[in-house]
Order: sequence, then structure tokens, then C-alpha cells
Amino acid sequence: MVPRGGALSGGGRAILRPLFRKTHHDNGAVVVVVVRAPPPPPPRDVEWRRRRLTTTKWTTTTTMASSNSNSNSKSTPVVRCFDGADAATPTFPFSACLVGERLGKENVRVILGSKSATRRQIASEMKIEHETMSADIDEKAIRFDDPGKLVEALAKAKAEAILKRLSKEEKKTEEKKRTLLITCDQVVVFDGKIREKPETEEEARMFMRSYKENNPCSTVGSIRVTDVETGKSASSVDVCTIHFKEISEEAMDFLIEEGEVMWCAGGLMVEHEKVRPFVTKIDGSEDGVMGMDKAVCARLINEVL
Repeated sequence: MVPRGGALSGGGRAILRPLFRKTHHDNGAVVVVVVRAPPPPPPRDVEWRRRRLTTTKWTTTTTMASSNSNSNSKSTPVVRCFDGADAATPTFPFSACLVGERLGKENVRVILGSKSATRRQIASEMKIEHETMSADIDEKAIRFDDPGKLVEALAKAKAEAILKRLSKEEKKTEEKKRTLLITCDQVVVFDGKIREKPETEEEARMFMRSYKENNPCSTVGSIRVTDVETGKSASSVDVCTIHFKEISEEAMDFLIEEGEVMWCAGGLMVEHEKVRPFVTKIDGSEDGVMGMDKAVCARLINEVL
């Protein structure tokens, strides 16, 4: 018998440690059951380590993925697994960098429909060669109380606006190249209320002052990938939660004077060197908080290709 916590060895190789469980019967006899532990899971890559399960009250209603090549397609609920994979997509994870290499090899043109410098940076980190195009839609004209429905509707509206512009451009040129369009939108939810980009410096300061210890906020973001030629698209809505300690007035002054915070939903810039020291925990991925989750974007691109 192997001592508790010990290990057998044979031929220089360690054998799985057995676990012991004692069961007492009415007659006083003791049965020892030996259960061998399962082998350890294979090592995970860096991208896997960054993915965490996010559970919020919006998860069941807003975490949706849809792949539609025609108007009769249906949206499918996505079950978020602990490693960031979707239960409906067993081939996850697609490496965020490998998808960039695939796009390059297949000579696919990528348009990022966003003004966000952060999203451009994320796309570059994924090794996706891209150009940018702004949708220039009236975002205030699209309203939903549910944050998931709101960001999904805005990402779709941005895609439709850019597609109209692209169709006009195609008529002027004979060159045809497969093109993917990526559109995104994000809002911050704090204390049950939706926050979009601050309209004034005072509102930006009010937003930042409210982020304190034991008072976290959540980002609800949507990514939509569309094949410009076929119209096939895939989208996803993801939620991340950010925990803060009180942001200093000095940091707020710097951010407002710099001006970039005015382009961020909820005045939230967790990646900024002035804000990072006040972030204590992120439930989700940092690039998801920044506006475009790499793993989710890679999965959607592969779905559409």
C-alpha cells in the first residue's frame, strides 16, 4: 500500500497519486477505496490565461452570438466557459495573432469601422493589417434600456452605414477583393445605469469620481464582423467588470486635459498609466474592457471566413 500523499514509481516514471476515502458500514467494517486522480490538464497559452468567466445580471440576456447570411437566420445564446471558449465553438481558442496571419495569406482586406485609437492598437497587436472608416451615425437616435441590445444595435447600424458607402465605392472601381468589416460599440454600466461617452468635462469628472472601492462598474461591448460581398456576419456581446479604488483628482485633471477620456464610454480608460494604479481587479479580459476582445474578435473572423 502506498502511504497517503505518496507516489509509486516504476522505470523511473512517477505514477498518479492515489486518493483514499474511508467508508464505515453499520457492522463496523472499514472499506478503503483507492481512486486515482485524473492526469493534469495540458498547459494553456497566454491568451487562455487572460480569459475568465464573467457572471453578471446581464450575462444571460446579452451574451448572444449570431451568424447570419440572410434575414431568416436566428441568434444563438452563447454559454461562456471558464477558459473564454464558447460551448458552441469547440475549436476555440483561435490564436489572436494567427487570425492576422490567415487574413494576410488569404489576401483579405480588413476595414475597422471605428475612430477609436485603442481598437486600432488592438487590431495591430493581432497583426491585422487594416484601414479605418467612420460610420458617422447618430448614436443617440438608437435607444434600448438593455445595454446588450443597445451595443449590438449600434454595432449593426455602424456596419450598415459603412456598407452603403462601400457599395458606392465598388461601382467606381473594377478591383474586387474579399473584404471584412469590423464594427464595435461599448457602454459602461454603473449602478444599473448606462453610461456612454461623456458630453462635457464635468460629466467625465463625475463618472471617474464615482468609481470607488466596493462600487465596481461593468463594460458591455459588442463586436460585429461582416463579409462585405456576401453579407454574412457574426456578432457577440461580452461583459467585463472592473473594480477600483478611488481615483485621485490629479489623475482626473491629467486625463481631462489630455482629452482622450472624452472619447471613452463612461470616461473609462483602464489601460492608461494614470488610471492603472487605481484598478484593483478585472473580471474579464483587459482588451475587452478596452473595447475589442482579441479572442472574441478572432473567433468571429474565423466564423465569417
